[in-house]
Amino acid sequence: MAVASRGRGEVPAPLTPFVGRGAQIETVMRLLNDGRRLVTLTGPAGVGKTRLAIAVAAGAAAVFPDGARFVSLAPISDAQLVPGLIAAVLDIADATGTDLIAATAAAMGTRRVLLVLDNFEHVLAAGQVIPELLAGCPGLAVLATSRTPLRLSSEYLLPVPTLSVPDRHHAYAREEIEQYDAVQLFLSRARAACGEFALTDGNTASVIDICSKLNGLPLAIELAAARLRMLAPEALLERMQPGLPLLSSSAQDVPTRLRTMRDAVAWSYDLLSPDQQVLLRRLSVFAGGFSLTAAEHVCLDDMPGTDALEALSALFDHSLIRRSDQDGADPRFEMLYVVREFALEQLIRAGEEAPVRRAHARYFRRLADQAALARGADQERMHALIALEMNNIRAVLAWALRDSRETEDPRRGLAAAWEPQDLDDALDLCGTLWFFWLHYSTTPGEARLWLTRALEVAPVRVSVARARALLGLGALEWRQGDYAPAHLHLDESAALFTQLDDLRGLADAFHLVGHVLFEGRDHAGARVFYERSLDAHTRLNDPVGGVPLVGDLGMVGYHTGDYASARRQFEACLRLCREHGVRDHEADSFNRLGDLARLEGDLDAAQRLYSESLSLWRNVHGLPGIASCLHKLGQTARARGDFAEGRRLILESLNIQRDISNKQGLLECLLALAGLAVETAPPEQVAELFGASEAAYEALGAPIAPADLADSEHDRARAAAALPERTWRVARERGRGRSLVEALALAESLADTPRTDETAGRTDVPSKLSPREVEVVRLLARGLSNRAIAANLTISEKTASNHVEHIMTKLDLRSRAQVAVWAVRHGVSTQQ
Repeated sequence: MAVASRGRGEVPAPLTPFVGRGAQIETVMRLLNDGRRLVTLTGPAGVGKTRLAIAVAAGAAAVFPDGARFVSLAPISDAQLVPGLIAAVLDIADATGTDLIAATAAAMGTRRVLLVLDNFEHVLAAGQVIPELLAGCPGLAVLATSRTPLRLSSEYLLPVPTLSVPDRHHAYAREEIEQYDAVQLFLSRARAACGEFALTDGNTASVIDICSKLNGLPLAIELAAARLRMLAPEALLERMQPGLPLLSSSAQDVPTRLRTMRDAVAWSYDLLSPDQQVLLRRLSVFAGGFSLTAAEHVCLDDMPGTDALEALSALFDHSLIRRSDQDGADPRFEMLYVVREFALEQLIRAGEEAPVRRAHARYFRRLADQAALARGADQERMHALIALEMNNIRAVLAWALRDSRETEDPRRGLAAAWEPQDLDDALDLCGTLWFFWLHYSTTPGEARLWLTRALEVAPVRVSVARARALLGLGALEWRQGDYAPAHLHLDESAALFTQLDDLRGLADAFHLVGHVLFEGRDHAGARVFYERSLDAHTRLNDPVGGVPLVGDLGMVGYHTGDYASARRQFEACLRLCREHGVRDHEADSFNRLGDLARLEGDLDAAQRLYSESLSLWRNVHGLPGIASCLHKLGQTARARGDFAEGRRLILESLNIQRDISNKQGLLECLLALAGLAVETAPPEQVAELFGASEAAYEALGAPIAPADLADSEHDRARAAAALPERTWRVARERGRGRSLVEALALAESLADTPRTDETAGRTDVPSKLSPREVEVVRLLARGLSNRAIAANLTISEKTASNHVEHIMTKLDLRSRAQVAVWAVRHGVSTQQ
């Protein structure tokens, strides 16, 4: 199954035309242009807050040249997850609280970005993060949508009005009627429903009455227009006349517009057949969309003979679900938040919530089990699918780990009573997902939160689920450089696997303990645990599981100076990887052989090996491996004297290391940037960088790789020679007092300083173009399409398109041909 997904944080592309709202878009843009940095669009469900925010974001390039990022909070019920989601879409380290603020400020620098936070009303407790973010990031502005104000002092509230509706008692020419936004929307959706629909003398009054009765609410109008497949406007209006019972006993206290919206959804619901109603309310347990297969297994298992596609098509025809823009070979659908909210109420009223949620949990546990067992291309496909379903996995965990006090809600009934099995299921799911979270997730902090919560609340017993969850928590702690708790949790995991006589689990635990000891420079201890793990895989007759350990034993030799042994191990690992089709560790082997080549001064071989590794890592979407290769290619370019390319590659690596919160990787980039700064920056600031990197490495207790160590010692000696000894010592000590975030911010700012010997040969390129944008200009001038530019720069086509748009905005140009002429006039080389 191919899975295509929108890039993380990209503004979603509307699937239907956007109607009206010109005045509101202009108002929001004026507020943002005038320096308002927190604008909240408020209004009832269905009024169009999200669509308005998307339209603003899509046209915000002039005010925010570095783009807009979009966070949908509709699938999220836990305010603690919001900081990590914001961090992820801003391409910064996964963090919370003040760490998030500091990391964001350092990562964003002077970038001007619009952050759209959609559906904030049910995570209002997370609102405190926004003013701290804005204070730390002068180029950031936030556009929020919420049914209620965020109640922040810097907030500018902008109520979103309903669409303009003609006066039912006024006589209009037909052309005048069609100028009203509500009528335009009705006509647009009516034509989508039944082809060539048009206003006539016979139906105009009915259309006006329909729009008026629905108070100009966009979603209500869309739902009504969808009925034109079966009913003429006159019949549709007649069906609306009696009104429908409201959905809650407190309905009279609900504002008119919200009652209208709920009535519109209820009306569409009442037009469904009983089986269709069952399906709609069961679909409400999905968060962030669902596939045809998922809907079939979760909602229709007890409805034999029901065709899933036909049933979903009926809901689609009623405009109660829509196709998702994250689609693949298995069709994917989503439900508007207000419809999902209504459907969930119906599910609770029917007493079905608990069994359907448990069916939902079973389906995603099976999916996680399949991903854990998959290998090769199947593994890549399954991990892409897990990433796509992460909001559903969050929903499963939130339900299973809910506070038992929630079951006191009388609406939920006895069927929703808390059960201990829910906690065991959550622990099992967390333990199954650890490998995905370790290697493919960009929110390891969130993963640790789920694992910690599951381990705290699930019954303490000797079980495979608990052993795996401890293993996963320890693995994530190791990845993020928290070695002490990692060792503790991995030891606990190994003890449980021993009690369970689970040799495979024990092999994984020994392997990870070896990694922790290795990072703590206990190479002898690491060797012992690597050999224990390898022995366990041998006893299991599992040669594939033992493949990475051959390479890891080579790393022990590499870090202890036994380079001949290291080479033998790396080459043996490479042969085994090719024999068994283990592509990720094949990539690792090329990377490690590249380290040996660079250490030996064979830069041609190093570049070739690192490039081969990078290509393989990109194929399997292994972010830690991609970041490592970019860093090492940057160091190789620098050793060749290509400082600009070295700087570019190292900064690209740094961005990924931030994404995955890899402290070791961040330190490697800091050390490399310190070396680059020797060439360009004031010596005292360079001394600070070396002091900061020394302190950070000491705090982490991690080793510097031999090839990097040789470079850094040479760089440090050159930097020290540029200053009097006392000045060097004082500046270096000052740097030791800097946090890692502060040191990286300084290193990045110094990396932007051009080399003096390069300046004379630079083209006349305005400084407002970034180095990446200059590359895009060069490719544009050669006549390349966005797709070809993306392939050349190894970026997504969407990112390439954004670069082109930003370049044209910055240079005030209107066409690709104009960019090509500009490139020639400013001396931008188009040579390959």
